[in-house]
Amino acid sequence: MAMDDQSAGAAAPTKTLSYLVAALWFALAVSAIATGLALGKEGMAAFGVGVLVFVSAFAVGSSLGFLFGIPRVPDRSSAPTTAREEPPPGKTGPTVTAQVAQEAKRRSLLNSNTNLERISDWLTTMLVGATLVQLYKINELLVAFRDFLSSYATVFTDDHGGRNAGILPAIGPVILVLGAVLGFLFMYLNTRLILIRFFNDVEIILSGEKLGRGESNEIRNTLGDLGPTGNFVQKALSRRPNLSVQDALDAMRVALYRTDGYKSAIKAGETLANSSAVRSAWYWYLMAAAFGQQYRYSKEATEKTSAKDNAFDAARQAIALNASYRAGLKSLTDPKKTDDDLAELYRDDSRLKKLLDQA
Repeated sequence: MAMDDQSAGAAAPTKTLSYLVAALWFALAVSAIATGLALGKEGMAAFGVGVLVFVSAFAVGSSLGFLFGIPRVPDRSSAPTTAREEPPPGKTGPTVTAQVAQEAKRRSLLNSNTNLERISDWLTTMLVGATLVQLYKINELLVAFRDFLSSYATVFTDDHGGRNAGILPAIGPVILVLGAVLGFLFMYLNTRLILIRFFNDVEIILSGEKLGRGESNEIRNTLGDLGPTGNFVQKALSRRPNLSVQDALDAMRVALYRTDGYKSAIKAGETLANSSAVRSAWYWYLMAAAFGQQYRYSKEATEKTSAKDNAFDAARQAIALNASYRAGLKSLTDPKKTDDDLAELYRDDSRLKKLLDQA
């Protein structure tokens, strides 16, 4: 159980964005080489014009990428309520279904300001509509931009003392389009893969992250002594009258390293099943690991079947909330590692194997 929330959620997006940053630097190098072809004492001026065109286009593309990638906050006031289902006969633990996420609605004193989302919807609709209507003018606009460079980017001097733009009018439109496309992709992916996780964290806080006094005490009693590895977490929990969801999740993670700690983790997870924790992929990741341990150590066939079903459902819910958790769950299936909570279950359950092996 070494994987934490940040490494699970950020691994895949960080790798994707690293490739995009590499592509950005490559594009900058190509632009520099292209402008550098304008040899002569005015070469640095030509290079500056090329960089200015690229950066300007990149900034515009980034703005559009942000507008198109802004995540939407669901309207809790109109969200349907769903009655909690009881576990089927012979199945222990919380019922792990997609509907549980809807049951986590909590009344809070603050709600997110969605004005930015409304502006994004309005602007993107307007931009798409205007662009489609004027799409046939793109070539004319690029030609006009080329003429603009020819008239105003006259950084070169010919043999007769005249001024001209050299090859800038030829490569300028290419740099413009390249910068705009890369800027859009860079900011769109950043917004969708990185910023959306921070939006989600804020939503969990605003939707009632603090637990009640009774729930807090129940979790403390359930988890009990966390052992030497959990001294710091346990001291922190003892000083807070009302625990937060994150406090409880941290304690659950520590409990999974303790002998029979999965029992305490599952009970704590049941307590959190009606909180905002169910909107966090990290919660379902911990529950999958806990049920995986239960499957390994249980002796009764009924209990093993229940643990198998619950672990699969929890893993599926974690991936549904954040697809990058698939890699983290897959890492728990290696029997050669210390954190091998899902190793036996992965070997015995074809459903879990298929779920985690998907590309």
